Amino acid sequence: MRTSRGRNSFRARIRGTIEPVAGGSRAQGTMQLHEAVVLFMVVLFLIPMWLFVQMFINALRTQLWDVWMFAIPAVVLALMVLMRLAFAHDSRRALKELEALLNSDSFTTRS
Repeated sequence: MRTSRGRNSFRARIRGTIEPVAGGSRAQGTMQLHEAVVLFMVVLFLIPMWLFVQMFINALRTQLWDVWMFAIPAVVLALMVLMRLAFAHDSRRALKELEALLNSDSFTTRS
């Protein structure tokens, strides 16, 4: 478990196993967000998208289009991209720390 200052629920959580193989050991694992954080993110993204769908349906019915309503999915998409980039950055850093801890240089990442 990595040490950190304060609480950061958005850090990559590493789970895995170390098993013996010919000539050494092999570490296998996954990196993911905590389930509570994933649930929070789903709610965070679904509420504005539900609002967008309601606005879109209303615009179809009334034929009164407000182009600013398309900012909602754009912001949601931008947030998703930013969070993915932040997760990838933290995952790379966690892998480097794990490599240093295990004196290894052969870790690969898989999303």
